[in-house]
Amino acid sequence: MVVGAVTGIGLIAGSQFTRAAMAAGSDRYADLDTLAQALHHIESQYLGKTSTRQLVYGAIAGMMNELDYHSVFLSPDEMEAAQVRTEGVYSGVGIELKVLQGVLTVVRTIPMSPADQAIQRGDILTTVNGQEVDTLRQAADLLQGPEKTSVTLDLVRKGKTITKVLSRKRLRDRTVRVAAVTKDWAFAEITRFQRNTATDLQQGIEAANPAKGVIIDLRGNAGGLLDEATAVVDLFVSEGTIVSTKGPNDVRLELHKAKSYTPFNGLQTIIVTDGESASASEIVAGSMRALS
Repeated sequence: MVVGAVTGIGLIAGSQFTRAAMAAGSDRYADLDTLAQALHHIESQYLGKTSTRQLVYGAIAGMMNELDYHSVFLSPDEMEAAQVRTEGVYSGVGIELKVLQGVLTVVRTIPMSPADQAIQRGDILTTVNGQEVDTLRQAADLLQGPEKTSVTLDLVRKGKTITKVLSRKRLRDRTVRVAAVTKDWAFAEITRFQRNTATDLQQGIEAANPAKGVIIDLRGNAGGLLDEATAVVDLFVSEGTIVSTKGPNDVRLELHKAKSYTPFNGLQTIIVTDGESASASEIVAGSMRALS
């Protein structure tokens, strides 16, 4: 049933893709004809404004919701933003945004960035340089730009509108911070697994030079690059399977085994997680527990 200013005429359109799939013997795709008919019905009868792409993306997102919590659909805008996060190098002001409850919300600021101290987690971004922003792509296009150029942000904080004028800066988002707690222990916080995470962690621990061990804080870390996560584990364990992935019919897709050389094999490790630690963080925590 389709609800929302749609009149009650019958579903009438067919799907060329569906017919092609069925002709190839893929009977399991027969129900796609219903989806194609619904799409045609909405486009021809819905009184509001919409687009085919918007409807198709919504349908895909709905399919992913039928799977599990960790299976999601990324639109091209969201995918581009994710790639920027995993590479970690860009010119901007240093805020990370997510669409929460339909609005662009600051979830993190990069330490030592123009946004650090000026913008807070939970601030809602409404306009950039006087232009309203509704999507991650819009925000990224307007926030990023040449170094030393200014950008004006209007935000809502606790119900009040505030304005911040920041100067763009070339940033490398370091998601690893390591500090010596005592001469025996170091504390390492990893906020996301992106390019060079394992290298940054190794350099940080070597600089701290703890005698006994390291506390690795993965709280709030929602994941990132699998290769970087396995490389982090490989800093501490010298044998065993870190992670393997299998597809349909038990076919192995990936296998990551620990290498024999391990720079910190003699160090004790304590892994700290919370309810927001997911994906690559869970792999690190589970592997470290099983193999250390």
